[in-house]
Amino acid sequence: MRRVLFLFTLALVVAVPGSQRADACGDKFLQVGRGILQRFYVPNSSASILVFAPPRSGTSLIKEQKFQAALQLAGHKSVTVVRDEAGLSKALSERQFDLALVGQDDLAAFGLAADVTQPAAPTVLPVMNKKPTKSEMETCKRQYDCELKTTDRLDNFLKVMDDAMKARKKAKR
Repeated sequence: MRRVLFLFTLALVVAVPGSQRADACGDKFLQVGRGILQRFYVPNSSASILVFAPPRSGTSLIKEQKFQAALQLAGHKSVTVVRDEAGLSKALSERQFDLALVGQDDLAAFGLAADVTQPAAPTVLPVMNKKPTKSEMETCKRQYDCELKTTDRLDNFLKVMDDAMKARKKAKR
């Protein structure tokens, strides 16, 4: 009887854990929307975020729904996605945004639609393509004080957004 019970327990111990999907070490933390960081992350100030992501845009990360959902899960007020210049003008006239995530290729179109010189204008955070050149990164850093790439992890995006919100609050004082 003991032997049967031992074999049954052994079979149960081997079969049950093997039936679940196994991720490699750390993989579950690198997948967008699954990491521990965004579940326990609380932003210093919750931001209203505008994502300008036209279909032709080269920055695919900011167009992903998982990325946008992760921003809301991290505690930001709202994430509004705009796909064209007409929608951008409409969104900017209807409400005020704190931050704007804009792909590197779409900065000119965003600047034409949004008057970024106004005090109430959103702080623009450009997202560079997968492999920007060193000069492109330096220009972006000088002009926008920001270094975001589509290859960055979510925690880097959240840190840069926090820094931008701190600078925005400091400028208002």
